[in-house]
Amino acid sequence: MNPYAKLIFTMSLLLGTTMTISSNHWMMAWAGLEINTLAIIPLITKPHHP
Repeated sequence: MNPYAKLIFTMSLLLGTTMTISSNHWMMAWAGLEINTLAIIPLITKPHHP
């Protein structure tokens, strides 16, 4: 995976987590969880090395 893409997905994961923790409304918490879901999918689909 491209290092820049990995950085963007990791930063999106941190943004979603921060957004979920600091939200005052359920809609913002839901949006943060959706960002986390979209950011984690490419990170877990990379090939694993034994």
